[in-house]
Amino acid sequence: MVRALSQRLIGNPASSAVLVRGAIVAINFAVVAGLAAWLGLSFFGELMVVWAMAMVSATIIGLGAPLILLRDLSSGAGLTMLAVLSYVFVYPAIFAVIGAMALAAIWPEIPWGIVLLVGYLCHAATCLASIMRAFGSMQWSMILRDTGPVLALGLGAVLGVGQIEAVLGAAAVVLVGMVVIAMLWCLRHERWFACIRPAGRGAILPLSMWSTSVLGMGAAQVDIILGGLLLSSGDIGLYVLLRRITNLIALPVSVATWVSAVPIAAAFGAADRAGLRAASRQASLVALLPGLALLAICIVALSLFQAVAQDFLGPAALLAAIVLGLGAAVQVGLAASYTVATLCHLAHVAAIGRLASIVVYLVIAVIAPMNLATHAGAYVLGISLGSALVWVLVRHRLGIDTSAVALWAKQEGRQWTLS
Repeated sequence: MVRALSQRLIGNPASSAVLVRGAIVAINFAVVAGLAAWLGLSFFGELMVVWAMAMVSATIIGLGAPLILLRDLSSGAGLTMLAVLSYVFVYPAIFAVIGAMALAAIWPEIPWGIVLLVGYLCHAATCLASIMRAFGSMQWSMILRDTGPVLALGLGAVLGVGQIEAVLGAAAVVLVGMVVIAMLWCLRHERWFACIRPAGRGAILPLSMWSTSVLGMGAAQVDIILGGLLLSSGDIGLYVLLRRITNLIALPVSVATWVSAVPIAAAFGAADRAGLRAASRQASLVALLPGLALLAICIVALSLFQAVAQDFLGPAALLAAIVLGLGAAVQVGLAASYTVATLCHLAHVAAIGRLASIVVYLVIAVIAPMNLATHAGAYVLGISLGSALVWVLVRHRLGIDTSAVALWAKQEGRQWTLS
């Protein structure tokens, strides 16, 4: 069975996306590891906490627009030009200005103006990446969405050494260039007028899409933001570095999401349950074997690193890395769950799962003494339970198994339809 799955994956067009994603993660890791070594763990930790705030703000002011753009431009519904401009630029600008003024009055120690500006630009880049993906660009959209912000951070750190505000300001300048280039690419694409037309959907504010986006980013960054308060700056810097390393295991999950998003949205829009089930299996296929291989590689690499650098990677840090690695493996096994929920009008289910992840983490963080290992355990337990909850609810609502177990299930005929 493993051999059959391997042959299916190798012959799959998504294999090129896996390679591109591998290059993206390698670049991102090189940038982050380079920053940690160059800036020192203390300043690096402080910078990454503020950067996490910018990423969360990008999602809060974005109102779920990247998901809306991907869904409506992929399903055939289309959008009006006013809706696109509102989602990408107008609504986020309004909320960013309001948020910056309010937060500056409540928590003046943080440079909220530049934090919200970076968040706004990251949101715009993510929206344009969604448009590019809906237009058929898998690789370039993935590069913009996942590498753009990290490269901007790296260049910002080079240009703005010594001060967080200077780093963020330089990163904002780089992001402006990326947004302009991506916007020109979209405007010149042949599918622009086919997907963005007067008869398309108008701009709405769906709370379910917004809530699942905010909670998703919150679940991804809450351990870094709160960890900045619970751990020393050096420990949180080391924790971020370990998370980057173990996130390599979940590399195929992002590829699976990006590859399967358009087929999932199209199958649901056509009320084709068999097609939806096949697209979900496709996501699991893309994620499973590469994820397991990366898990093995990370275990060997961490073991070797611990043997030669015991002063840097002590027992607590090694245990934290192992826990984070196992958590990433759980995400690999449930790769399609959040994608199916979000794009199949079950965004509230995805929101419930992410809220559960955050609540579990916060409860453990409050009642348990925090160190590297317990902090990692709290995060992994929260994320894993939230993902499992979404898997159960999606299977109950749609009758589709979004776990890797579905790869061993007998495929059903095309006569099944959603009703």
